[in-house]
Amino acid sequence: MEESKGTKIIIAVDKVSQITQEDIRDYFKAENMLIEVINSPKGFRVLLETEYAQNLLDKEDDTLKNESIHFIEDDNHCTLYIKGVTEKVEEHDLSAVLKDQGKIIMISIPKGADHKPTGETAFVRFYRKESAIQAAKKFETITINDVELT
Repeated sequence: MEESKGTKIIIAVDKVSQITQEDIRDYFKAENMLIEVINSPKGFRVLLETEYAQNLLDKEDDTLKNESIHFIEDDNHCTLYIKGVTEKVEEHDLSAVLKDQGKIIMISIPKGADHKPTGETAFVRFYRKESAIQAAKKFETITINDVELT
């Protein structure tokens, strides 16, 4: 399948998932599909026919081998880059503020061995690009736990 004739989506799985590329291939029942293993979020990037991919994105979730799998848009604009993060801001704080903008697949605040943020950044990945754009517009700056974030 040529890339121009399809749409890439991400099949995100739990951090401890045992789902393999072969499981994904069996799920879609397609031999010639393109599958790439990815780390963030953990899962697989899959090239599918556009209409099929859109149906999965609308579905959002399913179960494979008794594990939840999530269908998310493969677009860098699905991820918000947040600056100003300190040890006063945790993943659950960001989730509480941003969850009304759309479904979130992953929140990451890089931390060192001391469990403190290694920089002043966080990443929030939404299922859909529209949700991330909506959140970015609504929250150009936001204060969480007396910390101003941009």
